[in-house]
Amino acid sequence: MTTKPKSGPPQEVVRAHLRYNPETGEFWWSVAVRSKKIKAGDRAARTVNANGYLTIGLLGRLYLAHRLAWVYIYGYWPNGDLDHINGNRADNRIANLREATRSQNNANGKLRCDSTSGVKGVSWDVRRWKAYIDIGRKRHRLGSFKTLEDAIKARRAAEVRIFGKFRYGAPP
Repeated sequence: MTTKPKSGPPQEVVRAHLRYNPETGEFWWSVAVRSKKIKAGDRAARTVNANGYLTIGLLGRLYLAHRLAWVYIYGYWPNGDLDHINGNRADNRIANLREATRSQNNANGKLRCDSTSGVKGVSWDVRRWKAYIDIGRKRHRLGSFKTLEDAIKARRAAEVRIFGKFRYGAPP
């Protein structure tokens, strides 16, 4: 099976093969699949890919479950990314999904495991804390600061100004 297509079958075909609960984000097969193991009524989206997203094999192709949820509800395949608002890639409730640019989606990404500050966009640099923000593929320096608190304030102000509701940890 091929992986991660940006588009796929129309809403009618998706709805003919799958049932989706927008409150829970879960999928079930509505028709028997060509398999002795999968029957109508069985839960779909049990496979997690290398990036942590749930996938569903449909009509010989592998689709990301959150993209299937989007087309199931809204009737079209999103052109760009879909952002999981709460950061949980397995939470495919429709209320947890929103269209986003790649930059917006990255802004809502998780903190790196090698962070020296515990805050996204703030790190220790020899004698001072530095703050930065990435926009698209470009890193913008926000300054260097004597205290961690000042660096965090600068980063948070830039997040609000640049990313708004897409900033990491922002309420939906």
